[in-house]
Amino acid sequence: MEDLKKKWTDRGHLTKDFPEENLESVLDRFETIEKWEKKRRKTGGAFNEQFCADVYAVASITARDNSFKGKFNPDELYEEMKTTMKTMRKGKTDYSLYDEAKMLTQVMDNHKKKTPTKK
Repeated sequence: MEDLKKKWTDRGHLTKDFPEENLESVLDRFETIEKWEKKRRKTGGAFNEQFCADVYAVASITARDNSFKGKFNPDELYEEMKTTMKTMRKGKTDYSLYDEAKMLTQVMDNHKKKTPTKK
């Protein structure tokens, strides 16, 4: 596990202060994403690099607090990002960083575990 921790820290996806209790989960997700990404790139065709980076971000953010609902599937998440952005753009060809952040928030909300508010 230390080798994987170093690998993903060196690549900039894992912060040094990542909670130890959720480390195994995030490392497993990163390895799953890496396999998916290699396979996806081999198939050719258009590939949105930013959305790929966003898949890693979602994995990290949701593993940190164990808030991801369901089975983590990078391909489905990537496709959902594309579909959500297309819907949000409403025919425009470009999108801004603000649009991307809004899309990412919407996608993450779709997969967030519903927990009662703490009082």
